[in-house]
Amino acid sequence: MPEMEGWDPNFLFLLDPNFMPKDSQEMRRLMSQPFDYYPMMNPENIDQQYRNQKEKVESENQFLPKPQIIYDNTKKIGTLTLEERKIKIERYLEKRKRRTFSKRIAYACRKRVADSRIRIKGRFVTKVQADALKGLENDKNNVSLPLNYEKRN
Repeated sequence: MPEMEGWDPNFLFLLDPNFMPKDSQEMRRLMSQPFDYYPMMNPENIDQQYRNQKEKVESENQFLPKPQIIYDNTKKIGTLTLEERKIKIERYLEKRKRRTFSKRIAYACRKRVADSRIRIKGRFVTKVQADALKGLENDKNNVSLPLNYEKRN
């Protein structure tokens, strides 16, 4: 093994104080074992250590009074109780049912202006945009087709 300053071949004692290899042969043998070979890392040992620690803490604290937990029966979602939230959702659904999608146009002049504007696929476009889109259509198809301008009456 190369000599390195500060190298401790028995470094595994940091994981388990009971694990102190005596020489490098034993170290190689142990390092070639599967990871769960090491007693500290075995899941059963960890569970057992947890249970032991928990029992120790419980036995030390048996003379302390148990804290009283007051449960609030009004479960909340955000700032609303379940009942308030349910009422708000029902109100929203009722309003959504009453929506009108066939709205009347209040001002005839606005309708006239909207109908006179150029539309492509239902969207308003300027003449410059329409000409640019017409050029793109011609490039795509390699055919000189007129771009259909929709006029609403």
